[in-house]
Amino acid sequence: MRRRCLLGAAGSLLLAGCAHEQPPGRRGGPLLPERLIVDGPLELRLEQGAPGELQFDKGGEQVELRRERDALLLLQRGDRMVRARLSQPGLRELQLRGEARVALQRAWQLDSLDVELSGSGRFEAERLDARRVALRLQGSGDLALRELHSERLEVLIGGSGTLKLGRLQTQTLEARLRASGEFEVAGSAQRQLWHLAGSGDVDAGGLQGGQVQLRSYGSGDAELGPAELLELELFGSGDVVYRGRPRVSQRSHGSGRARAR
Repeated sequence: MRRRCLLGAAGSLLLAGCAHEQPPGRRGGPLLPERLIVDGPLELRLEQGAPGELQFDKGGEQVELRRERDALLLLQRGDRMVRARLSQPGLRELQLRGEARVALQRAWQLDSLDVELSGSGRFEAERLDARRVALRLQGSGDLALRELHSERLEVLIGGSGTLKLGRLQTQTLEARLRASGEFEVAGSAQRQLWHLAGSGDVDAGGLQGGQVQLRSYGSGDAELGPAELLELELFGSGDVVYRGRPRVSQRSHGSGRARAR
């Protein structure tokens, strides 16, 4: 019988040792990867719960599982989209490459989570509660979270994709846009730090805040929600529209302008 060797990572059981080939639709025993990499046309649905086996729909035999540093890599080398399901108690870091799609099913509670999307795929979550969350969008894909509760949220958009946050509740939001990607967010963030250096637009008209700081070096436009204090520095051609009646401190060095809606 042909055998497949799967390596374990330090601190996490990823399928230790070598296991016999599993029947179609299943792959090995319970998985506990805190760092997970998904590459290629693979659609993975993750549920938070007891550790379970990685289950595939048709085509799962094309998916390769292997260790990459201290992470578990799920690599789909074929051309057709393959669907998989996995249940596990936690997650610390998630990377999506190529056409990979990952969905966090139902509500998740974590200490911290880093998500990076570097291809044309998609990440989505119904509800996420975590002390710290970092979202990095480097490709042309999409990130979508219906509800997010965190103490601190860090956002980096360095590609042409779109990030949508439906109901955000956080103490601190730090967002950097460096390319043509767009960011749409609603909810509340007491402290907001915006750094806009590309052509991407920001739609945060539905985001309430206390202290908001924005620096714009590019051509992207931004709409900001009601706040108590608004500090603006405009070096590029992008315009800023703000709601409410905040105390405004503004410095303009380019052609961009700020105005109240």
